[in-house]
Amino acid sequence: MRIRVRSDLQKIPSEITKFERQVPYATSVALNRTADEIKRSIIDQMPRVFDRPTPYTLRSLRIDYARKSDLKAHVTFRDAAGKGTSADKYLSPQVYGGGRSQKRSERAFEGVGVLKGYLVLGGAARLDAYGNHSRGQVIQLLSYFQAFGEQGYRANATEKSIARLAKISGGKKKGYKKINGVVYFISRGKGSMSGNREQALPAGIWQKKGTHGVDVSPVLLSVDAPQYTQRLPFYETAQEVFGERFEDNFASALDAALASAR
Repeated sequence: MRIRVRSDLQKIPSEITKFERQVPYATSVALNRTADEIKRSIIDQMPRVFDRPTPYTLRSLRIDYARKSDLKAHVTFRDAAGKGTSADKYLSPQVYGGGRSQKRSERAFEGVGVLKGYLVLGGAARLDAYGNHSRGQVIQLLSYFQAFGEQGYRANATEKSIARLAKISGGKKKGYKKINGVVYFISRGKGSMSGNREQALPAGIWQKKGTHGVDVSPVLLSVDAPQYTQRLPFYETAQEVFGERFEDNFASALDAALASAR
């Protein structure tokens, strides 16, 4: 009886070479699959931590995918939003906590000397389906207080359009004046002067309606810089998903790559 032992060492270098060639590709596939899973997991949390997140918020994440030559995948917030506030700016306080930057409308009001700083919604603010200040009323207020810049100056309200919005009836002959629409006005805070009268209202943009404008309520109130606590566990979620999923994604990607290379 003879036992024959033969070494297959001459085959090993080629197998190693094939393995090494597939590793960068498998790594890029695993990184991209994991990035997709991280993105989905963060989006899934948004309805739980935010009240009625807008479609734009739910679409606010993007991925820079990895390549064989660049083994890095990035899950980030979109940094452009047309005329609105970019997601990376308005969602950053929800990720890190702390203060937020001014909104465009706040900067516009400040630019024409209406109010400085930050504004929060008052009782007369009209809301959209997601609980945010309606775009229609924001535009109306910017127009009313001549806050559109040079490019949008034609959208600024005129005396006639302000009168149409007020829809005032009655007058001296009838003994009363009734605001059937709405008149907006500014209070710069209790104790401040408006003409010859001392203001008794907190700083903000207010509206008045009704007979002699006695129905008064705030639309936007001026506040100190708002401070937020962290609500969206962005990095914590990414670390958790990566720890749970990357190894499995890499193993399956490498198996598939080696199988296709045989």
